[in-house]
Amino acid sequence: LEDTTVAVASKPRKINLKPFDKSLKKFRYREALDESLSTRDPGVVLAVLEQLCAHGGDGHALQAALSQRNASRLEPIMKVLCKYVADPRTMKVSVPIAHAVFDLYSQVVGISQEFDTKVLQLYERVNAEVKAQDELIKLQGMLEPLLHAQYNSSSST
Repeated sequence: LEDTTVAVASKPRKINLKPFDKSLKKFRYREALDESLSTRDPGVVLAVLEQLCAHGGDGHALQAALSQRNASRLEPIMKVLCKYVADPRTMKVSVPIAHAVFDLYSQVVGISQEFDTKVLQLYERVNAEVKAQDELIKLQGMLEPLLHAQYNSSSST
């Protein structure tokens, strides 16, 4: 008897996408954001928001995802923003999102107590971060002459 080798082609693996990824692929931006918010994972929410910022380049995806929301549907987004707007690791995403929210919903300020509370919290977080950055700049200004003097004295010996 002869040895024969039979080669069997494997089926292509089906990639299991998360629901928010499927929605993003179908350009259902609002649905993708809602699905990411339902995971309650801030990393997922921020990743989807980052994708929305990147889609189209002109902000239409982000605007579509954020538009037509009432105060209760804005609350989880504002909660994420309040928590992560001052985090240096997430500022690149959270600051443009905050701008987009205020561009879309500035006329709602004063109408919804829930939204007003979150706006105030966001303001306080940003204000605290600005003050901290200001103090760091002052500290840097104090340290630079000392470091410069130390460098000059060590290089002259």
